[in-house]
Amino acid sequence: MARMHLTAVVPGSLVPAPLAAELTASLEAPTLARLLRGSSAASDSTSAAGLADATWLAREVYGVAPPAPTAPYAWAALAGLHDEKLHLWQADPVHIAIGRDSLIVQDLGNAMPSEAEADALISVANEALRPACCALQRQGAEWFLRADRAWTMAPRPLSAVLGQPLPVAGADDGDALHWSRLLNEIQMRWHADPVNRDREANGLPVINSLWLHGGGTWSSRTPLRWPRVHTQRVDLQGLAIAAGATIARPDDDVNGDALLVWDDALCLAREADWSGWLVAMQAIDRRLASLPPSATLELVMTGRERIRVRFARPSDRYCFWRRTALEEALAE
Repeated sequence: MARMHLTAVVPGSLVPAPLAAELTASLEAPTLARLLRGSSAASDSTSAAGLADATWLAREVYGVAPPAPTAPYAWAALAGLHDEKLHLWQADPVHIAIGRDSLIVQDLGNAMPSEAEADALISVANEALRPACCALQRQGAEWFLRADRAWTMAPRPLSAVLGQPLPVAGADDGDALHWSRLLNEIQMRWHADPVNRDREANGLPVINSLWLHGGGTWSSRTPLRWPRVHTQRVDLQGLAIAAGATIARPDDDVNGDALLVWDDALCLAREADWSGWLVAMQAIDRRLASLPPSATLELVMTGRERIRVRFARPSDRYCFWRRTALEEALAE
């Protein structure tokens, strides 16, 4: 019988080295500790700040240099169809706050717009976009920009810029400058829009900008090395469909070779919510405990910049000389 091979990706599992001892002392994760103790190192690399998980997924799942073209696959998963001629971007509504010496990108958290708010803001934005032959369109809670052509710019995913100063397009940045001008038109229209007036009156963050990322066009994909993908990320669901793989939810039973993407700890780590991080990592430990004990596990752990990959095999219980401590394994 062929041995099962699983790849578990755990974004946000690596923590700043100065905090590692304190956090791992409080972390009740016996399965993770056991797997890491006897595991063998596969690779340890770095990425640009904030892009560790996106870098690994782009290279190993999408098969491209980062950034990956996530938008057309997210669109396809949500819409249930695809169009190889559409140039799509994910267009996340955000709040731009005034910092001490810069503008700061903030997500909307639990204050995402209602469907009525979203449709009203999109309609207003499309008035500004129409002369450029572009349009915003909503699929469920996700917003997308349909561009007139392929744009040559490579913004970071939203998760990599949250809490960071807003990048400014330079005079020679081509399509980034083109988008900046369109966005300025949208922002002026949104500034006095009744939706934002009502949100401000109700103590909610106003929606005063969009963050574009993951631009590209859909194309069929070669088969992945995993016939089954467990994830909540809609872009990975769309990619799996394009590659002929089966989609499962993160907590579904694992019964064959699979890619498991467990995002529970990612936002908590980026927000330095370490009490929440402990709870999330304990939930991940329970998932690890439910995996078939005969499987070979490739464990991909990421922090803000580091990508650490380790292999845990059933035979590792005989490797008594390996003594990788949880603190060592999870320190970025």
